[in-house]
Amino acid sequence: MKLKNGFTLIEVLIVLIILAVMATLTAQTIQRSAAVKLKIQHNIDQTSAIRNALSVMERDISLSFNYRDPNREVQDAIKKEKLAQDPNAAQEEVRPPPPKLTQFTGEAQRLMFTSLGGVRVMPDAQESEQMEVSYVLRGCKSFFTPDKTMQCLFRKTSPIIDEKLDDGGIETAILENVTFFGLRYFGTNKEEDWVQTWKTGEGADDNTRDQFPLAVEITLETEEDGKKVKMLTVAELRFPNNKKKEETNALSTTR
Repeated sequence: MKLKNGFTLIEVLIVLIILAVMATLTAQTIQRSAAVKLKIQHNIDQTSAIRNALSVMERDISLSFNYRDPNREVQDAIKKEKLAQDPNAAQEEVRPPPPKLTQFTGEAQRLMFTSLGGVRVMPDAQESEQMEVSYVLRGCKSFFTPDKTMQCLFRKTSPIIDEKLDDGGIETAILENVTFFGLRYFGTNKEEDWVQTWKTGEGADDNTRDQFPLAVEITLETEEDGKKVKMLTVAELRFPNNKKKEETNALSTTR
């Protein structure tokens, strides 16, 4: 039976079926788009986390602080030369060198050094910009799922500079789910271009003693939900303040 100026029941059912199919397809499209957006956002977050960690490390390393007193070095060299030429004529005693508190100790997966990256939290606080910084990779627990363990990159800082870089300080995890952390060092006094270790204090060789590297290569890799992201950067020291090789040799001849 057909109504005047109306639709039949079959026509209404067909329209409802078409609308249901369109609604289902639209919902599926929205779900797929949301899933793709979440995946892309997760990848962006994972990449951003590595990039942020590298930025923090690069800033700390670029502000590495190697203290020297050129005036004292020249005066002591002159005194030693006078003593070598005429030990009886020069009575002025050569002062022992002050303790070397600014250091740089780098390994393949660990880094400790002194930096000028300190920040005063309170105005007019009795704090300098000098600080000790260290980076190390070790196990930790997830913040959101405490039962989950992983490898985290830790940054430790201390406003007090002393002879032991690994003592004291506040430690913070700056990157989670780390599967690889690698460091290499470059310096002009090294025969090789890049080396795996660098020590300026105890255990240092003639090429690295009291000499900071010129640059540090940092490699980080993380893995989340089966996806790995790997990044590499080179942090250049702005002012390593090293003695030149010929300067070191000249001073050593006066001893």
